[in-house]
Amino acid sequence: MAYEGAKRRNPRSPDNYGFLGSLYLIGGQVFSEEYFKLAEEELERAIELYPYWADVHSDLGILYFKTGRYKRAIKKFKLVREIHPADTKALLYLGRSYRILGEKSSSLSYYNELLKREPLNEEARKAVGELIGK
Repeated sequence: MAYEGAKRRNPRSPDNYGFLGSLYLIGGQVFSEEYFKLAEEELERAIELYPYWADVHSDLGILYFKTGRYKRAIKKFKLVREIHPADTKALLYLGRSYRILGEKSSSLSYYNELLKREPLNEEARKAVGELIGK
């Protein structure tokens, strides 16, 4: 794979690890969950090299969410919001994660914040309706 070669040529470049981690994350979602472990290793390495890369933190949060580690996903998405406050994907995953954990008020809070920014977000609209009993 091209990114593996790029890592060998430039092992201090967070781009190589971040993009490879993102590819493995997709592989875990589409092909086999075995790719999640590889994705986690690459994404964590990218963060070591560049701690303020919101997209990589977001991908790691998605990985935690997809593998059932919701509390870790919440921590990651809160960090994403600190780095990049306008990130709406973080709001969506925070709403999802809190909902799965049964924390209705926190879930509603994040879904409502998302709806202020994206009023037509169908998933958030549906979730709010279900959470408030409509």
